[in-house]
Amino acid sequence: MKGGLNNPRVIDALPVNGNLNNGISSDWAFDHAADLDAHTLNPAEQVQTGAYNFFNYGTNNAQVLGADVLWGTIIWIPRALTVDRIAIDVTAGAAGKIAYVGIYNVGANLTPGSLLIDGGSISVAAVTVVAATVSQALTKGYYYVAVVSDGTPTIRSILYSAWSPLGYPTTNFSGTNSGYYKAASGCVANAGLVDPFTAGSIAAAGVPKVLLRVASLD
Repeated sequence: MKGGLNNPRVIDALPVNGNLNNGISSDWAFDHAADLDAHTLNPAEQVQTGAYNFFNYGTNNAQVLGADVLWGTIIWIPRALTVDRIAIDVTAGAAGKIAYVGIYNVGANLTPGSLLIDGGSISVAAVTVVAATVSQALTKGYYYVAVVSDGTPTIRSILYSAWSPLGYPTTNFSGTNSGYYKAASGCVANAGLVDPFTAGSIAAAGVPKVLLRVASLD
């Protein structure tokens, strides 16, 4: 022991980077947090900018959007970031029709809540990926990406999520619930997404793929 058995040195209980010979340091909390971060890396926080990401994963499928049926798909954002596009992949177009896309906050008990951003309207007439331009900062947590159309186009969807915080339907365990929908939502008459998400919506396993493009990691 430094100082000898007859003259021991008191070791500070707040070491800096494992250095037991230093005195008290106001940097201990910072160093400790940094050490924790280095040893508890969350791979999901490593997100490529400029790429579209769904933040929800499952079996690929295609789904017809009924007119004025509002869909909300739950996603999880692993870190603070900013998105600049909200996109869907149209696989069967509807001539002269549009869709509204946006993001909702999570409400009570993980149901869709207040409208965070209405991305506006995009055409669903052609078979292609279409996107609304936005600029929206998101913090870590759950959100709902939303889409509703005034027609009946078919877009990419997921049939079952690999995992969902919404759990399984009470009637069967064949697939997890991944979002909510509401017929006669009022979005078409509103010419945009309603706020908040229409009350009385129904949980669903098969949900549309509404992707976000990551502009920056914040």
